[in-house]
Amino acid sequence: MKPQFALAALSCLLGMASVHASPAVMATQAAASVRLWSANDYQTLTNQFITGISTTFSVQQYPWTFVTPESCFAAGMTNCYGANPDSPYGTAVFKGSVNYATRLDKTDALVLIMQTPPELGYLGITSYLNTRYYAPLPSDPTKSGRVVLFESLNDSVNQLDIMTAGSPTPGGAPFSQLAVFVMTADSRTYSDVVNQLTALGYPTTGINLLALPITAVPLNMGTGPDADTYSLFMRAAYPTNKSAFSDYLASAPINALKLSLLASRESTPLPTPAYKVPGEGVAEPDHLKQARNQLVNELKAKYAAAYTITENNVAATLQQTKNYYCADMGEVCNGDNPDAIYLQDAYQYTPAKLKDKILVVGVDHVKSGKATYTSDSVVNLNNNTGVVAINNTALAGSALKMAGITDPSDPRYALYSQLYALTISYDCTGEPVCLTIPQPTADNPVGVPFGTNMKITSRTYLDPATQTRPKAQELILERAFTLQAN
Repeated sequence: MKPQFALAALSCLLGMASVHASPAVMATQAAASVRLWSANDYQTLTNQFITGISTTFSVQQYPWTFVTPESCFAAGMTNCYGANPDSPYGTAVFKGSVNYATRLDKTDALVLIMQTPPELGYLGITSYLNTRYYAPLPSDPTKSGRVVLFESLNDSVNQLDIMTAGSPTPGGAPFSQLAVFVMTADSRTYSDVVNQLTALGYPTTGINLLALPITAVPLNMGTGPDADTYSLFMRAAYPTNKSAFSDYLASAPINALKLSLLASRESTPLPTPAYKVPGEGVAEPDHLKQARNQLVNELKAKYAAAYTITENNVAATLQQTKNYYCADMGEVCNGDNPDAIYLQDAYQYTPAKLKDKILVVGVDHVKSGKATYTSDSVVNLNNNTGVVAINNTALAGSALKMAGITDPSDPRYALYSQLYALTISYDCTGEPVCLTIPQPTADNPVGVPFGTNMKITSRTYLDPATQTRPKAQELILERAFTLQAN
């Protein structure tokens, strides 16, 4: 778990705790003349901000891009970090077409001035420690080298707590609004940015601070060859209006700025951020576990004649939610998101026949109030890219379909309505609820060729009660099975 505190070179791809403005800054804002800023003003605000801040900082602007499975395959990337195919990753491109990380001095800042996306099932922005140079490597004291950690440094700012110009309340108006993010380790740099924004009449209630935990990790900040590299990533999943979201991705209304002081000075570190604590002290009810197990037994009996059934070891991936674990150990965190729990329903899975399948049965955590969304995705292990996914909305009523229950008077109806169930296979013929594993074609390279290793990843996102990931011990985890055709 992420402990509470007192206060990559992604050479190939790719997922901040918001520390709100201090009372002193809020007082400064109250005295300033606040103007109304709309989402379409992001470029105007950017231009005016650059003009004002350039007296103190050099400003370099970088392009913003959204990374999709299609772009991963098209670019021939070797590791796309298990990206959710239904959640494009947005990031600044600092050098060339595939470098999404940069070095930062102790007084530098990354500033995003953006129009937030239209309504989504999930919106999150996270800061990352991308790469670190180790001398020696923790895994091998006889060697030195750089490791692609891709480890989150803050809680993610998400739709439940994002600060925008559209609302004085965090999370009050998350979508299609103007918002600013400031990623820095230095309190004076942060104050300089806030003062410049407030001088333009921009409200502090629209500024999100991503305080880099420079003393807690500690971070190796600087511009030398042995310094750490850093990045910001946006996750945007399951839009309400797909057409509006496509337009947003195409326009990418986000300006990424890197600020560096014109005259050097000593840094004044920001306090280490306080991290959200998962868990509200209430577990999902035991009768849902009983219902899940009952449905499992029914479905196993249904498939037993035609398949050999083996239960998989499904366990929550929790080490990536321990602060700075990957930095300490020199291990790859693969773009962890503090807002999510990840499960591996199947790993190193290579079906022998097209009709082989994975069976998944679980509790609908959105209906139980423990999550904002859940999904299952198929990941090609050759480049660690998600190729197809299905979420809780599409799986509504799936347990009833899998069990063949249509009569509301059936005593299982109410219970199974709170579950989901599906199979995942290359051949979904005759299956009532099935996610088809795509194979690449001449026109579309996204897929998993038959005979290629894959994994099935489950995501459980964002407990509304705590505004961070659910606590695994409060969830009834799904059960997953490998079904081999006889």
